[in-house]
Amino acid sequence: MFLIYINGYHLLQVEKYEVNVCNNTFSASYAWNEDVRLIPSPYKPGKDDYMAFLGAGIGVLLTILALTFRTDVFGMNIKKTDLSHKHLHQKIEHEVKALTDEENNKTEVSEEIQSEEKKCSDTDMSEQETLTVNKETSQAVEEDLARNLETGSTPTGKTVQTPEFVEYLLVGAGTAAYYAALAIRARDANAKVLMIGEEKYLPYNRPPLSKELWWYGDENGFFVPVEDLNSTAHGGVSLLRGKRVTKLCPDNKKAFLDDGTTISYKKCLIATGGKPKSLPILDSASSDIKERILYFRGASFNCFFSFITDGMLRTHYSKVTDSLRNTGVKVFTNAKITGVLKNEDKVELQVDLSKSLVSDYILVAVGIQPDTAIAEASGLEIDPRLGGIATDAELRVRSGVYAAGDACSFYDRSLGRRRVEHWENAHISGRLAGENMTGAKKAFWYQPSFFTKISPHIHINAVGNTDSSLPTVSVFSKDVSGYFQKEELGRKYERGIVFYMGDKDKVVGVLLLNVFGSSIDVARRLIDDARSVTDFRELAKLFPLYEDADSEKKI
Repeated sequence: MFLIYINGYHLLQVEKYEVNVCNNTFSASYAWNEDVRLIPSPYKPGKDDYMAFLGAGIGVLLTILALTFRTDVFGMNIKKTDLSHKHLHQKIEHEVKALTDEENNKTEVSEEIQSEEKKCSDTDMSEQETLTVNKETSQAVEEDLARNLETGSTPTGKTVQTPEFVEYLLVGAGTAAYYAALAIRARDANAKVLMIGEEKYLPYNRPPLSKELWWYGDENGFFVPVEDLNSTAHGGVSLLRGKRVTKLCPDNKKAFLDDGTTISYKKCLIATGGKPKSLPILDSASSDIKERILYFRGASFNCFFSFITDGMLRTHYSKVTDSLRNTGVKVFTNAKITGVLKNEDKVELQVDLSKSLVSDYILVAVGIQPDTAIAEASGLEIDPRLGGIATDAELRVRSGVYAAGDACSFYDRSLGRRRVEHWENAHISGRLAGENMTGAKKAFWYQPSFFTKISPHIHINAVGNTDSSLPTVSVFSKDVSGYFQKEELGRKYERGIVFYMGDKDKVVGVLLLNVFGSSIDVARRLIDDARSVTDFRELAKLFPLYEDADSEKKI
């Protein structure tokens, strides 16, 4: 009898073992006791176990010391954030006084700044800008400061020492600037990046109604304080809020701010985005009516409203309007706003001189106007057709100056000069500009897409040039799966592909209606190939046009 050990356990207790040899072969037989239980052998701690115990003890000791003495062991001084109500009130009063003193001196521009502006006159920038500062009441400032101090973020009115020089200056604090900062830091780990934004709150992904926010108010979790940027050993990204760059002097690589300060830079990115367009009839309305007019980019409401859009629905196809009507939305197509009136505490829209709509608010979404004020004041080239800041294929405006996002008119090797107003374009162009600012020298090649869900059964994905003025060819499949079927409607043609045609029968854009999977990538390849197309039935076979619509849920 003997025992077999495996991993320190008595696994088998063999009672009998025999070996028989016959004709150069052998066989073995054995028997074991099936009632044997696993008997663990005694555990003896080794050197690794003692080291683990020692490490755990040191960790506990360090934690106790950090909590006891409130040191900066973990990169945060607890004492700095421990503000009592009394200290908070005193800090508010100090900030209000500092802001008031600063605003009284904003209109005075130093002789040094004026001399720097005169140097820019050699580049056809002779126009002088009048600096205007909108003063806030001390009560509103105090409320804003209290709210920001309680949340731990930088107070809106806090006086921040603006650095005289930064390596990378990003004008704008939106999606394009954010991804440019990430790309710069990815290629240059010690880069020092300063973002300047007009808005007084932290940046976020636009539009906030359909995309997740990417910064939730934890300013110190990502940004380096502005005053500490140049002294930080390994660089970082800083955000200067509530400031506006009025113009650049590309020859001297200087930026002028609305408060009279000047910042020198090594590379600069203009990512100012765009501002919502309006309608002349709304611009001429009375002040009490304008209080009831909201624009899509800044709307927050819980009420009845009239939604004004231009071209969004006709860009696609008529069944979209039918789907909206089935959800209870009143849709007026080919309609014109002829008047706007105040109706008690509501607003009344007159449509085609024969209809009227009464609602709590008017929500306007008729596109955006690229914000090119800085470029115009700096003597940079503006695209006369598309309206954006003209760049080359590498998003370079001039030596050391780049542009990205909604305000950028860039050269696309497949579709020529373009200006795109979509989130993915801001993302891609921001990254590309950041890489090129660090010496990548890459040309724009990616076709940005966009997606939306207009109604419960209308999912739209599109890529390329989908301008409604272009000729189109559509291929639709009949719904046989019942996914889009309703008893009162019957089977519908709710899945299809719209091809937008350019010169020489080339496909320049593709819109996918309820078609999912890898279709967007196929459409990008189709646009890049730039081949003339005549048989669209065969072309449609490249897409999963006849697959089950539930495939979207599997992706």
